[in-house]
Parts: sequence; C-alpha cells; structure tokens
Amino acid sequence: MLFTTTTLHRALALLASLLFTALAHAQYTFTTFSLPGTDGMQGWGINSALRVPGNAYGGAAPPPDSLVFDYATGTLTPVPSPGGGLTALLIGINNAGQLTGSYTDGSGVKGVVLTGSFYDTFFYPGGTKTYGRALNNTGLVTGYAETGMTPMASVGFIHTPAAGTYTTIAPTGSTFTIAQGVNDAGVVVGSSVMAPDAVYAGSPAGQYGWVRQPSGTLTFFRVNGLPSRARGINSAGEIVGWVTDSATLELKSFKVTVPGLAPYETITVAPADYLVAPGAAQTIAEGINDAGFVSGSVYYPDGSSVGFVAAPPGATLLADLHSLIERFALPKGMATSLLVKVKAAASALERGDTAAACGNLKALINHAEAQSGKKLTVAQANQIIATAQAIRVSLGC
Repeated sequence: MLFTTTTLHRALALLASLLFTALAHAQYTFTTFSLPGTDGMQGWGINSALRVPGNAYGGAAPPPDSLVFDYATGTLTPVPSPGGGLTALLIGINNAGQLTGSYTDGSGVKGVVLTGSFYDTFFYPGGTKTYGRALNNTGLVTGYAETGMTPMASVGFIHTPAAGTYTTIAPTGSTFTIAQGVNDAGVVVGSSVMAPDAVYAGSPAGQYGWVRQPSGTLTFFRVNGLPSRARGINSAGEIVGWVTDSATLELKSFKVTVPGLAPYETITVAPADYLVAPGAAQTIAEGINDAGFVSGSVYYPDGSSVGFVAAPPGATLLADLHSLIERFALPKGMATSLLVKVKAAASALERGDTAAACGNLKALINHAEAQSGKKLTVAQANQIIATAQAIRVSLGC
C-alpha cells in the first residue's frame, strides 16, 4: 500500500509530504518513511509511543538535521534546531521523548541530550569526539568516543548525566567499540572490532556483538558465526542488530535473546527469520521497544534509503504482553484481572473483531492506570500501558 500524507511542523512552519509505505515480510509489517526531495533517510531508535528519530540527507535544499517519525500519524516532525548555524544529529529516544546524539560546535563533536528545546551537551573525558547513541527511561545515556590513539579507535561508555559520571566499555583486544541499546534495567548492548584470539582461543578478528550486565559482565556473541553488531534491547531482553554475510557482504537484521551464561555464545537464526525489508539490499535494525516493534534503516539497490518501523503480527504482540504481565509475578487476583483482558483481546483478534480487541486493550490500560502506585508499581503500570497503547496503534484503534 502506497500513499502520501502531509507533514506539518507548526513551530517551524515547515510543510512537506511524506512517503509512507506498509509492506509485509516474514510476519512483520514494514512501514517505511522518507522526506521527499532528499536522497535518503536513516531511521534509528524507537520508544513506546512508536516515535523514531531519523536523519535525512542530500537533495537540492539542506533538510533539517533531525526529524522524528510518528508511526501513529505517519508524520515527520523536525527537531528544534540548536540555532547559530550549529548542527545536531539525534538518533536515540526514550519514552519521555528525550533525544540523544551528537552536537557539533566550534570546539568539536560532543554528545547531547535534548529535552524539549534545551540542548545539554556532554563530553567523554580524554576523548576527541563524543557521540550519544541511546538513552533509557532512568536517565542512562550510551554512546562512544573516539580516542585518537589510532585511526578510528573508540571506546563505548555509559553516561549518567545527573552525576556527571562515565563507565567505560573497552574490551581487551578491541579497537573500535560502540555502546548503543540500553533498557531500564541498565543492560547495554553494542559491538566491538576484536583482534584475533581476543574473544576466545582461536577466535577470528572482526565484529562481535556483546551484552553488558549492570554488574559489568560482558558476553560476546555472533549470529550464525557472522560478524555481528548489537544495536537495541528491550525490557524482555530481546536484542536487535545486524550481521554481514561474509560471502555476499549483504546486511541482514536479527532479533535474538542472548542467555549470557558464557563469555562467548553462538546464536543461531534461521535464514527465513532474518528481518529483511521487501526489496532491500540492506536492512539495518537500530532499536526495539518493549512491545517488540523494531526500527532502523533500509537501503535499496539503487542506493536510496528510508527509515522503517517493523511491526510484529497482532497475535505475537498480545502474546508478548501476556508474558510481560506474567514476568511481574503479581498476586494472583491482580494478575488474573489483567491477563483476562489480554486473553479477551487475543480472542477478539483471532475472530477478526478488531474493534473488540481495541476495547479490551483500552480496558487494560484503564485498569493499569487505576492500580498504578497501588497493586502495581508505577514502573509496572507504565510498561503495561505503553505496550498496550503501542498495540492499539498497530491495530489502528
């Protein structure tokens, strides 16, 4: 299905059309977005409201540095400019709508967190350039800093803006490390270029994904033995990223879980289970939210690119919501009152009654709001509400 919508940004009085395409592939529905008049678009992280920051490039007129795609409305909204001729490329987003990325001024490239229209910059100590990549709902920011020690050398970091502190992620034997996805438990994912034998005895050189626990424990992994990059993680521990096929150099995305029981793990993904957008030469996953929606970029054979949101089927979304509530280990009565609404929504969807499914999800949201801070912690209620709202958006409620 191909149709054109209108993009309106009142604050900047910018009016543009948006190419908005929904395509189904391997049980996911890919919705792509781009800014007409430009050469391409990159999509990045995704929050519970299904908003995705993106960067457009090329074209006759310079596009805004950063925009945010709203899946629910199909619109692109430019991010407030830092002004003064300065640029900010923003790629990470949390549920409050805060953004992170990089900010360039006369003194170089710094990390930045944008709250509303306020830019708060930060700089990794000892780095030459600092890049923010993602931020969670508790205030942690991830990213990487170039060190200048060797060409393209970098370290990853976790930054706590409130305390002004940095935790460095620089695995022994790594030359280039990026820290990106971070969930609310503080689990971080990223990738490193590793030297031979650095991951395990006999390990080949190249890209490895990794998962870092809050304790500092690091687990490396490769998907199907291929060079791998981890880019997003949600509260359920689902990780997205992408691999490079060594034979064809094709980039394909994955969604996996990594048990983290050993310093290195080989993860197997069936070829049919890769996330590959229809017609794509490269599909690059950058983020995943708690409802299981995946975001990133698609590159086509002609060199053009678009951002994307990949939505799992409704039945899968409801099954994941059911599992989320079960993981909270709530008292039986509370759990039952929530789960019965999820089951009712699933039954309605199975018989093709989307309106009833929407109503059941709205009842679930109302119940979670009423019990927030009571029989549900605020965090539990917010997670249920955000996930149910995302499913409602996906169903067109």
